[in-house]
Amino acid sequence: MVIFSINTDGQLWKQYSDSANALSRQIKIDKAIEYFNKAKEELQRDSVGTLSYARTINNIGICYYNKRQKSMAESHFIEAKNIREKVAGKEHPDYSESCNRLANLYRETGQYAKAESLYIEAKSIREKLLGNEHPLYAESCHDLGILYFYMGELKKVETLWLISNRIREKTLGKEHSDYAASCNVLAYLYQTMGQYEKSEPLSVEAKDIRERIYGKEHPDYLASCINLASLYFRKGQYTKAELLYIEAKNIREKLLGKEHPDYASVCNNLATLYEEVGQYEKAEPLYIVARQIVGKLLGKEHPEYAKICNNLAVLCMFIGQYEKS
Repeated sequence: MVIFSINTDGQLWKQYSDSANALSRQIKIDKAIEYFNKAKEELQRDSVGTLSYARTINNIGICYYNKRQKSMAESHFIEAKNIREKVAGKEHPDYSESCNRLANLYRETGQYAKAESLYIEAKSIREKLLGNEHPLYAESCHDLGILYFYMGELKKVETLWLISNRIREKTLGKEHSDYAASCNVLAYLYQTMGQYEKSEPLSVEAKDIRERIYGKEHPDYLASCINLASLYFRKGQYTKAELLYIEAKNIREKLLGKEHPDYASVCNNLATLYEEVGQYEKAEPLYIVARQIVGKLLGKEHPEYAKICNNLAVLCMFIGQYEKS
């Protein structure tokens, strides 16, 4: 999409914006915010209220969203949405993007009613403007499905994710990251519903695509390993599950280090597997590591800390260490 600004003074704002986008891709978020703000300052000279200005505000919001600074992200997303509605109207791709961005934010903060309304609005606009075979319409189906998954409305989820998966296969092809994402969430849905025969081929497909696209040292490949490991655990295929959890643990250690909640999570998962198969001597140190990390980083009042403590207490009872339990 091409956005035009009436600022023609060397288009300095565009240079700042391009630099900020490059920094964002490099995960240098604080520096990206600095340069987007420089672009904003240039646009404020004579282009406040334009689509270019709204795009810059939106990009700053995305940076804060990625930093998990939700209130800052929300204020920027709302400002961008209001400008886009005023300048371009509601039947415009930029306005639908703002709706979807805000919906994602509200979904993550548990404001499901707000999120649902915005997702449905974005989906309707995209269908009207682009048709129901477009990747952005597929994105709306995908995102709305995530919301309904959180809300426990699994039949709605299945319908939306099947639509998204079909569109992405048709328009983007099977070697695209978005198609892999659709396969992965569908696999997790079927796993949750106990339909393991549907889940496994989709989970394997997503994992294989992500390995080809990204290699093994990537968060999306890691997510597929954990998804498939969870499936094998539920099916009682513990050797397959163990290998995948170990692989995931090694990747997380390399990508994030040992002092990270996600590393603690995979330690807890692997410990649960070892406890299930009676390898208590392997389970106990993993539970202890997970408890130490979560206690240090998230605090002892966090629900995840309580869950790990409970797992460790149950294990201690199994092995007769009642004083520890």
